[in-house]
Amino acid sequence: MQGKTQKTTDSNQIFGIREKVLVFSITATTLAVSPDLTMDPITLPKFTIMVILAGFLVPNLRYFKKKFSLPKSGLLLFILAFFLVAQTGALIFSGASFSSQLYGAPARLTGLITYLTLSIYFFYSSESEHEFLTLKLLKALVTLGAILSVYGFLQSLGIEFFSYGLAYGSPVFGTLGNSNFLSAFLGISASATLIKFFDRHLSSLQKGVYLTFTLFSLLTIFRSDSQQGFLIFAAGLSLAATIYFYVNRSFRTRSTGITLFILSGVVTAAGVFNRGPLATSIFESSLSIRQGYWRSAVSMLSNHPYFGIGIDNYLNWYRRFRGEEISVKSPDSVSDSAHNVFLDIGAGSGVLALLAYLILTVFVFRAILKVVSRAKSLDFTFIAIAAAWFAYQIQSLISINQLALALWGWVLGGIIVGYEIRTSSQSGKKLIPVSEVELQDSKRLKFGLETLSYVVVASLIATLPFVSSTRFLSTLKSGNPEAIQASAYFLPRDYSRFIYVATALRDNKFDAEALEVIRDAAEEFPDTFEVWNLYSNLPNASSIEIARAKAEMKRLDPFNPNLK
Repeated sequence: MQGKTQKTTDSNQIFGIREKVLVFSITATTLAVSPDLTMDPITLPKFTIMVILAGFLVPNLRYFKKKFSLPKSGLLLFILAFFLVAQTGALIFSGASFSSQLYGAPARLTGLITYLTLSIYFFYSSESEHEFLTLKLLKALVTLGAILSVYGFLQSLGIEFFSYGLAYGSPVFGTLGNSNFLSAFLGISASATLIKFFDRHLSSLQKGVYLTFTLFSLLTIFRSDSQQGFLIFAAGLSLAATIYFYVNRSFRTRSTGITLFILSGVVTAAGVFNRGPLATSIFESSLSIRQGYWRSAVSMLSNHPYFGIGIDNYLNWYRRFRGEEISVKSPDSVSDSAHNVFLDIGAGSGVLALLAYLILTVFVFRAILKVVSRAKSLDFTFIAIAAAWFAYQIQSLISINQLALALWGWVLGGIIVGYEIRTSSQSGKKLIPVSEVELQDSKRLKFGLETLSYVVVASLIATLPFVSSTRFLSTLKSGNPEAIQASAYFLPRDYSRFIYVATALRDNKFDAEALEVIRDAAEEFPDTFEVWNLYSNLPNASSIEIARAKAEMKRLDPFNPNLK
């Protein structure tokens, strides 16, 4: 009996560690930056941490035991697998660069590896969800909102702790690299924080802390000059209010709450497209520009419906699909994203990947509806989590899939699905993780070895671009022209690194070396406009090479009036 108790304790420790890994991973991914260490000090460290720590969670999924059959878990796994298979099809058949699809575009890194990692976090969160883990994640979201609101406010006062230089257009971006991303995260966090303020189980002191955190987040959103945070904050609260009316009031009040929720959504959507009473408040020049990005993404999807244009390959196709009007008006204005996660996935990976992602989103929303429909009382922790997830979805309709925001969105979605399964009263179904069953010594050893192997593989995958970026920055500082030329070829190969090296060599009169680098870049990335543009401006390129480069530029930007 004592031996069995010891084994159960060991198993509890194993899975307690993995829950801590999940909370630590999402916290570290949000906060991680690497100024003066890598060329990309924001996205790259987040990618590295997120992928490595996912390795700890993978073996855990094999050891979940189910007391009863849980078709929801099987269906969820099928949706995620279908999504990844569709993206793998894009990787193989879209014709885009293999390495760039695996890792994603520079400074964005939303390639196949990222979506595989997000899927792991989603499924793990759905399978391991319990009351304490959900509460820990909510506390992490609230705490991070407080930290980043203070940091962002200090940045707005000109106080910065890291040497980012002039790399970013706005000085108020926290650890997220862009004022819009910071504003969005604070909107998500503030919505969850204010909802917890209304929890009757909190003390007056706790309520005061939650209210202070909320107000400070809203202040920093205002200081960031990015209005989308207020829209996202309002979206989270609107869902929370709808749940409140539905659970606590009469049928008439329920109907009124749901009607107001739908009406507010319609009015807000109309405002985004410069229509209705909120048009002047919501519609901004940036949203007008994004509509052009959306139309281009829809054209990409309609012209490449099966496998898309290649994962995270939007930049290389945008000029071809932006249309003549935009090309004439803003020939030099481009984007590497549709600024809509659904359209980014559809354009990059095709209609099947988009369909799978839509089904996954509906799956989470259905879980919210099922929890609310059978609720007898309010669970403010669940409402806060649901509101934060919904706020993320609103953000994903108008912005980029920034890694920290994406990880929060996928983890919260998994937690919601797991919550619905755990609280389901049908047949008394209950998920029993390995921490509640006995693990034999041989199985524990196997479990440990599996964990080690996954972590090693994840580390090799994740650290490759981080190490390359670190070496690249160090090489540039050395000033050695031969080393700088060689650094363009670090793996995984990146067109921006080729361009940076060729430009540096050209500017320092190493024309022959610059031409050699750009020739290789053109062969490696033939659909990258920026490569051909630099090629056409190298002083020692032959007339034949320059003519070819200009022809390629015209192919990639057919409506640009400045290209002859």
